[in-house]
Amino acid sequence: MAIETKRTFCRFCHANCAMLADVADGRVVAVRGDQQDPVFGGYTCIKGRQLADAHNAPERLRQSQKRIDGVFAPIASEQALDEIALRLREIIDRHGPDAVAIYAGSYAFQNSAAVIGCMSFAQGLGSKHYYTSVTLDQPAKVYTGLRYGSWAGGLQSFGTADVALFIGNNPIVSHYGPPGGLPPFSPSRRLRDAIDGGLRLIVIDPRTSDVAKLADIHLAVRPGEDPALLAGMLHVILNEKLYDRNFVGAHVDGLDALLAATAPFTPAVAADRAGVDADQLVAAARLFAAGPRGVASTGTGPEMAATAR
Repeated sequence: MAIETKRTFCRFCHANCAMLADVADGRVVAVRGDQQDPVFGGYTCIKGRQLADAHNAPERLRQSQKRIDGVFAPIASEQALDEIALRLREIIDRHGPDAVAIYAGSYAFQNSAAVIGCMSFAQGLGSKHYYTSVTLDQPAKVYTGLRYGSWAGGLQSFGTADVALFIGNNPIVSHYGPPGGLPPFSPSRRLRDAIDGGLRLIVIDPRTSDVAKLADIHLAVRPGEDPALLAGMLHVILNEKLYDRNFVGAHVDGLDALLAATAPFTPAVAADRAGVDADQLVAAARLFAAGPRGVASTGTGPEMAATAR
């Protein structure tokens, strides 16, 4: 049986790791990382390495299914779409377009043109209910940026940062690399290489996660008290004038309001609320401010806790 090797990429998540796929008789029989790729260098995660098994799994659905009397039975795709359209029409006629919500998960939202298709479909229906994996587990990232704005000059990249602050994310395992955060491809190796190159790492996480084990300072924050802890760090940075005053004077509005908002969060108060050591909080603030080039990124952690007291 002749095997042909094709260059491709993994579709499992947003990292899009470079892959080689062995194909025999039109069937993928094995996949592996592409060691010749200059970015990924042969890296793939355990999920990506199982794609051939998932693709060929006997229980994989290869045809549209319809539940009839509690049992799923094959149905032609065109017929399925016609029946779904009819049902949607009935719902919209009875309850209006906002009775229909669209959800685009990881595959559709991150890795394909389906994100545009889903958005267009929602707009075509006239529904305002369009959701993704981000709107469910990290919505504050979107609306906070829209409300308060961001520096239009762009973010400091992780690759050239001197200090990194990770808040409630464990990118070694999640492979989630938000803008400015740890790249999602071969994250463990990239983080360790950066640390070997002098990167200082601060982690805020209730758990001693994989990434927290590598941190210079790990602040095991009480769940839900991330805002208090971060306000305490800002209190230190602002009151000790550890920021770039020339840059802030030229480009930042609302500094006095920020000073007033963080004034109650002295290191002692913030540390007590967050359940961390006050000296460690101060050390983290000074380390991050010293940079001179720093990145800060969050994961789902800060958005999953109950309301802080």
